[in-house]
Amino acid sequence: MNVSPLANAGGGQFSDEEKLIMAIEQGNPIFVYDTTTNKEIFEIPSRRYALKYLGIGGSTLHNCLKDGSLLYNRFLLLRGAELKVPRKILSKEEFIAL
Repeated sequence: MNVSPLANAGGGQFSDEEKLIMAIEQGNPIFVYDTTTNKEIFEIPSRRYALKYLGIGGSTLHNCLKDGSLLYNRFLLLRGAELKVPRKILSKEEFIAL
């Protein structure tokens, strides 16, 4: 069984950094692609972080992942997929500015 050492920390709350590390270790990332440039703009480690980072609801995220609906009529969300395209990862501020 693959258990994170952080999960055995015993009692108390996890910090945001610890939560992010656990999400990355559990490995179900969501990749965000800009359809106007056909490039991956960033990778989000989990659904929970995608909801928080993108500022969307659960049903919106579900629909985008399930049927390929574009987020904001521009961004394609894919789970666990890797496309061989040039990568420029954007900060949250750069994404909001798009």
